[in-house]
Amino acid sequence: MEKTKNLGIGWKLIRPLYRSKLVKSGKQEREKGELTQEELLGKRLWINRKNAPAVEVLWYQPENYNDTDVLPVYVYAHGGAWIAFDASHPEVEAEMQNVANDANCVVVNVNYRLLQMNPFPYQQNEMNDTVKWLISNAEDLKIDPDRIVIGGGSAGGHLAAASAWMLHQEGIRLRAAILDFPFLDFVTDADNDLGMFNGLKDKLHDLFFPQAKLSDPVISPLRASIKQLQEHCDTYFIVGLQDPLYAQAVRYQELLESAGVKAELKAFDTNHGYYHEKKKANGETIQITDSRNRWNGYQHKIAILKNCYKYQ
Repeated sequence: MEKTKNLGIGWKLIRPLYRSKLVKSGKQEREKGELTQEELLGKRLWINRKNAPAVEVLWYQPENYNDTDVLPVYVYAHGGAWIAFDASHPEVEAEMQNVANDANCVVVNVNYRLLQMNPFPYQQNEMNDTVKWLISNAEDLKIDPDRIVIGGGSAGGHLAAASAWMLHQEGIRLRAAILDFPFLDFVTDADNDLGMFNGLKDKLHDLFFPQAKLSDPVISPLRASIKQLQEHCDTYFIVGLQDPLYAQAVRYQELLESAGVKAELKAFDTNHGYYHEKKKANGETIQITDSRNRWNGYQHKIAILKNCYKYQ
């Protein structure tokens, strides 16, 4: 039996997913057409790239869209510790369609390749190339290239933060970044105690990108210098006070502010991803959704998007 000693609760939670057929197969299964278009809420598109496989995205428009308005865009990356889940997960799809309706925008939900298929920075580049494609084809797509917001949850928040920084280095300024419960630093030091996620972080590094320089901002956005962050896009954090990743968000917010960047943080009294652990009468520990804070967090995100898009 594989030992999990010193790997932390985070790895113990994700390990069954990693072992599963769904996660091990990763993108390969999706490319076989596991879900038909009729089974998806979003429209499946493939963004062609030079010298790299196409990026799969799911495209959502407001349900009352009239096919003539030029809309802003929200580019999103899902969570799942970089090795699990999918952009077509029913909960992700439902939220993306709701965002399109409530913020009156196009949502581009990036079905990035999982780490077991391609190591970093493949996923960051998929995000970057998606944004560049949107800008290059804005007129045909009927979108506003000056009102693109990038975002993501947990692992997706990490990809969104890295992508926003990388695009900034290329002179591409996004309207904003919205980072939900983001992971921002793979470097292990005294200031980066992640509690239950410590073992998961180290295990992922050892398995999937052992040669990467962890202090590179592409891998650890929190390691960017103040100079590198000057004139970075506005950045908004939605976090949980009980989340082990909370301290990383606070540190990144402070770093961005030191660089003169608008950076706002909204903290809810909840744990990572709006989940809480609860013990049943038989002693079994289960995870339950913090529905109240999840709803409040969603409403806060919609308010940010409307403000970024100047609907308020």
